[in-house]
Amino acid sequence: MSDVAPVTVEVGLGDRAYDIMIGPGLLSGAGLEISRRLPGRRAAVIT
Repeated sequence: MSDVAPVTVEVGLGDRAYDIMIGPGLLSGAGLEISRRLPGRRAAVIT
C-alpha cells in the first residue's frame, strides 16, 4: 500500500472558516491534532 499524504481543505466562511483534513489513518492522531489547533476549545469529529 502506498503512503498518501493527508489533504487539508479550507472551508471559507469568513470568521466561521474551518479546515477539513482528509486522508487515511488520521483518527489515530486526532486528539493531538485537535488539541494543537484548538487549545482549550471543544471540537467534533465526524467520520
